[in-house]
Parts: sequence; structure tokens; C-alpha cells
Amino acid sequence: MEYSMNLIHVPNINIGFLGGYWQPVEDGKNIVIKADKLSTMRNEFIDWRERNGLGSGNVPMVNVYANDKQIGYFSYNARFWRGIYK
Repeated sequence: MEYSMNLIHVPNINIGFLGGYWQPVEDGKNIVIKADKLSTMRNEFIDWRERNGLGSGNVPMVNVYANDKQIGYFSYNARFWRGIYK
């Protein structure tokens, strides 16, 4: 099964004096990741989060899709939360 997710970062309003980020981000605001394992997706998410120095206020919920249907999401701590979505 192929999974996909969009990695999107946003400015954190609590650190507005720094432009919303603790450090300059390396990646653009929308990166699409596709993989055949959730563990690979998790590792890609962690790498992206750490490489860009993103805090929890910079990372909205990261939805994960399979066959164009949402099957769950990663929270900031990289835990995968499986769910049933319409």
C-alpha cells in the first residue's frame, strides 16, 4: 500500500518576534512524501521536523492518506494516530 502526506510548516505566533521560527527553515512550506511503510513516513517526518528546527507550534497535524483517503495522522512527537474518516 502506498501512503502519502503533506509536510506543512507555519509561523508560531508565540515567537512572532523571530518571525515565527526559531531558526531559518531549509524546506518550503509544502512537501509531499510518499512511501510504502508507515515507519518510513514517520522517519521522513522526524527528519523534516529536525532539519528545519520546527517546534510544535510550527507543525499542524500531518494527515496520512492511503488510496486518497485519510487513514490517520502524525502528531508533533511522531506518534501515528489511526482513525476512521469519511
